[in-house]
Amino acid sequence: MENASGLSEAQAVLLAAHLASESEVTSFWALANSHSQFLPKELLLRLLLTYLPESTSPSNFCWLIQRLVTEEVDSSSEGSFDATPVKGLTESQSRKRVQRLQLLPLACPSYALDDSVDLITRFLICRIHRIDSETGLLAQVPQLLEPFLHHSDELRCWFISRVLPLLRLSYEYYPESYTVFSLSEFEKLSGETAVHNLLSKCGETGAHENIGRDLRNLVGPWMYGSGKNKRRKLNAEHHEDKNNGRPYEPLNDADGAEWKFVFEWLLSTARTTFSLAVDAVQGWDGPGDVDCGGYNEGLGYLDESVQQSLELQYAQTALASVYATDEASPAALEGAYHILVRITELMQLDVPPEVFSPHSSLSRFGDLAGSIRDWSTMLLLQNALLQPKNPLTTPEKNSIKFMEAVLSSANILTKLGETLSLRAIAELILSKSKDQQKKKLQKVLHNLSAGPKRDEGEWAQIVQDLRWLWGWGTEDASQAGYPGQGVFGNVEINFLEREILKLLISKNCNELVVKAYITDSAQRLTKDEVEKVILDSVLNAYDNASNGNRTRGGIKKASDIIRAFQGYFPSSSGFRHANALIAATHSLSFYSLTLQHGVPFQPVAIRVQQDPLTLINKVLDQNPKSYTNLDDLLEISRNFVAAGIIKDGNTIADSAPSGHSTKQQTHNVERRVIGMAIEAALTEDDFETAYSYVITRLNPFSRPAAGTTGDKEINESDSISWRAAFQAGRYRPGRSSAGPEELRNLEQRMELLSQALMLAPPAALSEILGVWRRCEEELTMLLAQESEEETRWDDRGDGKVPGGFIESSGVTRTNRTTAATRRINDEAPMGLFDVAKGAAAALSRSAFPLRGAGAGAMAAASTATPRESSHSRDLSASMISNADSDSVSLAGSEREKRIRKRDVVSNMVTGGLASGIGWVLGATPVNPQEQHHSPEKE
Repeated sequence: MENASGLSEAQAVLLAAHLASESEVTSFWALANSHSQFLPKELLLRLLLTYLPESTSPSNFCWLIQRLVTEEVDSSSEGSFDATPVKGLTESQSRKRVQRLQLLPLACPSYALDDSVDLITRFLICRIHRIDSETGLLAQVPQLLEPFLHHSDELRCWFISRVLPLLRLSYEYYPESYTVFSLSEFEKLSGETAVHNLLSKCGETGAHENIGRDLRNLVGPWMYGSGKNKRRKLNAEHHEDKNNGRPYEPLNDADGAEWKFVFEWLLSTARTTFSLAVDAVQGWDGPGDVDCGGYNEGLGYLDESVQQSLELQYAQTALASVYATDEASPAALEGAYHILVRITELMQLDVPPEVFSPHSSLSRFGDLAGSIRDWSTMLLLQNALLQPKNPLTTPEKNSIKFMEAVLSSANILTKLGETLSLRAIAELILSKSKDQQKKKLQKVLHNLSAGPKRDEGEWAQIVQDLRWLWGWGTEDASQAGYPGQGVFGNVEINFLEREILKLLISKNCNELVVKAYITDSAQRLTKDEVEKVILDSVLNAYDNASNGNRTRGGIKKASDIIRAFQGYFPSSSGFRHANALIAATHSLSFYSLTLQHGVPFQPVAIRVQQDPLTLINKVLDQNPKSYTNLDDLLEISRNFVAAGIIKDGNTIADSAPSGHSTKQQTHNVERRVIGMAIEAALTEDDFETAYSYVITRLNPFSRPAAGTTGDKEINESDSISWRAAFQAGRYRPGRSSAGPEELRNLEQRMELLSQALMLAPPAALSEILGVWRRCEEELTMLLAQESEEETRWDDRGDGKVPGGFIESSGVTRTNRTTAATRRINDEAPMGLFDVAKGAAAALSRSAFPLRGAGAGAMAAASTATPRESSHSRDLSASMISNADSDSVSLAGSEREKRIRKRDVVSNMVTGGLASGIGWVLGATPVNPQEQHHSPEKE
């Protein structure tokens, strides 16, 4: 079939395809206008879609599309086109070629179109896909579509939601990006994937300030089309349900369902890159803040109710993002505050005051107590933060107030040296765990203690901040005994105050301590509690000291604390104990002292020792000649007793013992130290000093009067005395001596042994007597040698006298022999039983009251076995009787000018031994009656 121009239908179609392929749009329009009966609109659009080159500028054929839209086709007008390409074809050939044309359908595989969509919209959408897939010249799309956007809402929605975001992403905002989506790929993206891809470029480039723009200009338009598509699907389903007669309830948030992916992205971004989430909230007002480039003019986007719901969700997401991050930097805290301010502005709530300003004041949050009591850490779980009923993130008064309080707490903790994330602080509060809060408090206090130096004004502010962290400005809870509601609210208020007091004492804030805890009428701690904390601080400084000198280090600090506060506790025994301990430590610091395994001495070793006197023993061992400083060592031991550490080395604040027990304890400790000094002197071969200490320092009769202490304490003291005397008495000098010096040494040893005999228990007498007999034998031998030497000397002198002087003088050798023999007999020691006769006189001359000696011996004998006790009592009675008689004989003797000390000691001991323990040696006891009435005495 041919028309007037001679072209058949097949030839007209072939010619139109040819003209379209050659981009001869004018000729194509002329052909279409003249052969409209062969070329309907749909066929023309399909021919253009299939054969018009995609590189053809839209300006060359837009007018043609506009005429097709307005259907301005004049079939009567003549067309100017060249039909030569098809003139030589037969009808059969033309038909065959038409069948092989394979025209593209007006349908897009990547974007579903309803049947109700008009042909022009279909053509334009398909044409843009062809341009993008074949040439990638997506930038030409606006020029093509702008004239037709008002033609169809579907076309405009598609352009805003699919083309516009891709154009902005690939050509305007991130043209350098290596990942560029094709239009078909972009349309196939799901909601979550599309959101992540549209916003990922901002995070990759680090341009966080552009995140608000991307949310507004990329995600917003994409969500615009998403809502339209969902509404179209719902309308179609609604229409189908009506036809089927089933009721249908439309979803109220159908247009906003895809926004949940944006909210989830914001929450997940806050966990990883909190600063990006902060910039997003600050730069974007929420789902209603969408920039469609002006192309959506006149089109509705969201229902008012849906938009309000989405804005609430957005505000909740913004608050949740604050609790989602674990970032604890100051910048993160400021970002959280900016989010809070931003949300209150968007929700038209009261804007919180400036939190991070240096001049900001601490607010009171007492009205939160009831709400927080019912909250738990479950609200902070990631899958619970966006729950609609979550009171922690739902934008309302309580949640805003709570976040403000948490921000203030974070700011204070940062100033105190402990930077925590808002999530960590919220967990600390909502967990209500006393142990966790106490541990965090102690860490804060440690940071403050190790921090820089501050004046008392700054410390006063720190005290105020710590108290605020406990109750968030509410004092009623502490006065009523209830826990606070702040970061440290579950810690006992007394514990908090004690820890603050310790901190102030450690930082030498003495005036502030006096003002806040001693003279303050509020009485945050009782006076006894304050005293205990001060003494604990003294001990803490003492235990951490590395040197015992009170002018340096920890001991100086402990001394300063005592000096600063002792005046406020005048009757405190604890302060007296502490002073004594420091005095003893200071005195010990002047000696070289090393503990086991080469560990140098530190003051804390005194308090941890079960028996601190062992340190004095170590001083004597490690410091030569230190035993000569006996008075200094005794003063140290007295201070040990005064410090209360002899009985219990773990504290210096024990109750003071009674006066008698303290006196006896001091007496016993002194005798122990003297015994140690005697042992040290003997170890260093200084017998003279040891002898002097035994005679002058270990006076066995200087103990307290009878009846004031128990036998156990007396025995302990005497045990030290007799052992020291016995140890010195059996000492033999390392170098041999001769003559009078050796005799004098033996005399001193026998005197020490006699003292040991008087004090020792019966069980030890045999050992002491054994040493005594050896000394007696040595003395006898030395006296014999001395007598022999004198005789030889006299003989040599007689042989040298000229003229028979000896005979003329009337002195014969027999007379000389008799005189020498008498002298030997006078100077020779008496037997063991005769020795006791002069013992009492010797002790009397050494200022030993003999009656007391007898009492001491009887007291010692009282603890012995029955047989031993009997002999000991006989010994004591004999010693007293002989002492009295000898004292009279010494007083009445005019011929004897001097009684040798060794004979006095021998007489003192032997009289008692003969009547008391002669059975040990097999001796016959002396009968005092017979001795008194003997002819020799008469």
